[in-house]
Amino acid sequence: MLQEIEINKLMPNDYNPPNRASRNIDSLSSSLKNDGQIATITVRPVSGGKYEIVDGTRRYESAKRSALKKMLCNVLELSRDEAMDYNYIANKETELDSAMDQAWRFFERLGLEEAHLFTARYHSEKSSPSEEAKKTIPGKKAPEVQSLAKRLGESPQIIENRLPLMALPSNLVKYLEKGEMAIGSAEELVRLRLLEDKSVAHEEMLKTWKKCGNSPSDLHVSVTATIEDYRRAKEIAKQDLKPYEDQVKDRLQKFKNAFIKIEGLIEEFQNTLPDELGDDFKERFSEYIGIDIPDDIDADWAWPSELFKHADRVSAELTRDDRLASHLSKFQARRNDLQVNRAYIKDHGECRYCGTSFQLAQFDKKLGKVQVEMDEVRKSDDARASAANINHKLRNAVRDAWSDYSSAKKALDVARKKKEKALDRGEKGGKTT
Repeated sequence: MLQEIEINKLMPNDYNPPNRASRNIDSLSSSLKNDGQIATITVRPVSGGKYEIVDGTRRYESAKRSALKKMLCNVLELSRDEAMDYNYIANKETELDSAMDQAWRFFERLGLEEAHLFTARYHSEKSSPSEEAKKTIPGKKAPEVQSLAKRLGESPQIIENRLPLMALPSNLVKYLEKGEMAIGSAEELVRLRLLEDKSVAHEEMLKTWKKCGNSPSDLHVSVTATIEDYRRAKEIAKQDLKPYEDQVKDRLQKFKNAFIKIEGLIEEFQNTLPDELGDDFKERFSEYIGIDIPDDIDADWAWPSELFKHADRVSAELTRDDRLASHLSKFQARRNDLQVNRAYIKDHGECRYCGTSFQLAQFDKKLGKVQVEMDEVRKSDDARASAANINHKLRNAVRDAWSDYSSAKKALDVARKKKEKALDRGEKGGKTT
């Protein structure tokens, strides 16, 4: 029903997008002044003798600027929901709504809040969404989206695509509204809402837009990498370090058990070394006998690696030490010379060098004495070789036991650092923990 209504009885609705009424208001006001009201506005009666503007808010604001007293209105009996549907369809037909206008309308109509935007989950497509799914933006298959799309004569896919745009920060909305940002670019950027925290998501959106510009393909790659990195960090932040700690404790106990054998090898090494090599070798490992091994897996102790290096050096020194071998070589040369001389004495009854008469039995006694001395030197050299072999076992035992423990400890330290970094990111981002 057409009706002239006093302008002071008209009131704007609250379901137009923000700043919608003020767009191009100057040119519209000028037209009203010059030509008067050409098109009616649509209103619906509300309480107190007032009329809510369903369609025509910009014309109403222009009329006020033009000091009109009355406006020609098309009065319809509409419920609030019917009025909102009418409003959307009317603006869709005039193509005045931007993508952000649509996003705002859909968001309001579905009763969504900011908490629905910044979540690690994508929308749910379940027909009966769980409580967790209800905290996310609904997708095109959600019943409420299907119902809204049907009433508005809109595509459910459009609703699904537009809703996340509400996560776009205001300084990027300006680029979209001016046409400097493609809608596809905006849809890629707002996937960063999956970082959960609004401030972090907005910061990443700005950085990504600055880096990639208006290229949906580049934005897609960058956004995907950022989200995957965030999710990895989130998983690391949740990681239970107890298995790592248990492994270190187990390896520590094994090292303690192994060190009992290592101490035994040290003592065996010291007892096996021949006196001819002196006390310097025997004292090499004394500081490691009865050493305290802490139970705390975070205690700072690196002496096993020093012990390994020490055993390595001792092994090299023992191999290089040729004192006993030199003595043995001299004794062997002397014995060989005596045996040659013995054969001469046997045939001639005198020394081949000085001509002194010798009884063979008398000369054999002298030869036997040399043999005994040579055997002693050989025994000492065999002891040196045995000590070197024991030292080699000692070196390997220390290496294996310490390597097992230190590798487990290193794995724990790496896991701790990763978790600490992820938790630090979580404190800045708000929710990775």
